[in-house]
Amino acid sequence: MSGAFYDHITQALETAHAMNDADGNRMLLTIITAVIRPGGVAAVERSIAEAAPHPLEIRHLVAHYPYAPDPNCGPQRAAWATDLIRSVADGWILFVDDDNRLHPELPARLAWLAQNCPDAQAFVFSCAYPETHQGRILAQPGIMRPGSVDGGQVVLWAKLAQSRAWPSGECADGQYLAGLYREHRPRFVFEPALLTYHNHQVWG
Repeated sequence: MSGAFYDHITQALETAHAMNDADGNRMLLTIITAVIRPGGVAAVERSIAEAAPHPLEIRHLVAHYPYAPDPNCGPQRAAWATDLIRSVADGWILFVDDDNRLHPELPARLAWLAQNCPDAQAFVFSCAYPETHQGRILAQPGIMRPGSVDGGQVVLWAKLAQSRAWPSGECADGQYLAGLYREHRPRFVFEPALLTYHNHQVWG
């Protein structure tokens, strides 16, 4: 059979897959906090509790890394992170590390985007980085590579997140997100609003 026929079948399967995914709970958000610095967890929880009114159901999954500190994400930590992601049954996933914080408007904005962008399976927000000169890095359309994006900037549909294992090495979150973006670019929506804070220990 012709290549065009197979292209048509592939497109039909992709469309069916997207429709199946759309049947999930788009008003459910699971926030995963993989804990390396336990002292930051209470502040993460405060930032979730202080969110502006929103219609989302939020679940906070706090998981303390059970092994020795592993800042560069070796294979053991990568497998642990993959298991965390695959434990989420439905809805959206947001990684909020123990040094990150939510902007109060993030849940409400996510709810609006989830309702108004039914084909999207990933939203990329702007994130404030106190380490940079201006204290801010925008979510630039088409820019998704290690060192240019933080895990806390990106909300992922659970099935999309689970389609790729967490990698080993430096900037593991950037590697992971870059891989998802390469494979599912049409599903990503870039939202310029500043909705997360990185390394908030610097901010106070």
